[in-house]
Amino acid sequence: DPRKPLIEDLFGQLARNSLVHGLEPGAERTRLGKPPVGEIRYGIGRLEDGGLELSFRDDGRGIDLDKLRRRAIEMGRMDRATAASLQPKQLMGLIFQPGFSTAEGVDDHAGHGVGLDIVAETVKRLGGRIGVQSIPGQSTQFRIRLPAVALAEAAAGGPQEARR
Repeated sequence: DPRKPLIEDLFGQLARNSLVHGLEPGAERTRLGKPPVGEIRYGIGRLEDGGLELSFRDDGRGIDLDKLRRRAIEMGRMDRATAASLQPKQLMGLIFQPGFSTAEGVDDHAGHGVGLDIVAETVKRLGGRIGVQSIPGQSTQFRIRLPAVALAEAAAGGPQEARR
C-alpha cells in the first residue's frame, strides 16, 4: 500500500516523541507505582468517508501545562501575561509549533524543536486534523484524522497539480 510510508512516518515521529518526552525511565515509573516498562498503543480505523483515523497513546507522564507555559516564556514566544491567559488546549497547541521544545538540553533525540511540528504540518497539508489529550502523570493520546481524498493523492504521489 503506497500510503504505508506516510502512516509509518507519522507513527514513528509520535513514538520518538513519546520515548523522549512521555515515557518515564523504569525506576521513576516504579517509584510512581507504574509498571517499570511503559506502554504505547496505536491503531488505525476507517472513517465513514473512507479516510483514516490514527490513534496513538502512551501511559507516560502526560503533558505538563505549567512546563509548556514556562518554556514559551523562556523561548520568547510570549510574555508572562499572555502565557497565563492561555487555556489548556491553546497551551497544548504549542507542542506543534516549529522550534518549540520542552527538552532541557539538545542531544541526538531531543531539544531541536523538530518532531511534532512535522506531524502537524503533514496532517495539515493532507487536509486532516490532529488532536491531543493528556492526563498529567497518566497518559497522552494523539488522534489524527485523514480524509480519503488526501490519502488517494498521497498514494498517487501528491496533488494532481504537482504531477503535471
